[in-house]
Amino acid sequence: MVATRDLAETVYANRPARMERDIAYLRQQGLVSVNSVNARRDGRGGRVEHLEVVTLTKQGRDLAQRIAGLPTDQKFYAGLVKPREVEHDSQIYRAYRKEALKIEQAGGSNLRVRLDFELKSQIQKAIYALRKAGDE
Repeated sequence: MVATRDLAETVYANRPARMERDIAYLRQQGLVSVNSVNARRDGRGGRVEHLEVVTLTKQGRDLAQRIAGLPTDQKFYAGLVKPREVEHDSQIYRAYRKEALKIEQAGGSNLRVRLDFELKSQIQKAIYALRKAGDE
């Protein structure tokens, strides 16, 4: 998932019209969906800001997994995995871009992205396995 404003800035060099044409085509093909969600307000009053995001559809996710050329353990997701966390999740792309640039400037390459809920899931599985082993 990526905010359209970030996509326009980073991939389309601040040419939103080109991005909108591409997104329209991908939507027609059933590969992406666009959602407008309310940004979190955390109890603050005032105007509600909207955040527009692009996500893969299930068909788009399956295609991306086949053609992306990334490690096989790289996860791809379809739709809004956790709608309440859209604003937070949209910031992950910005953080990724920033850190990937640092890694590349140091001569490295970014091979894998793991989201926080993937890590939490792995930790919970390990805890469960330890507990189960202790019962035997």
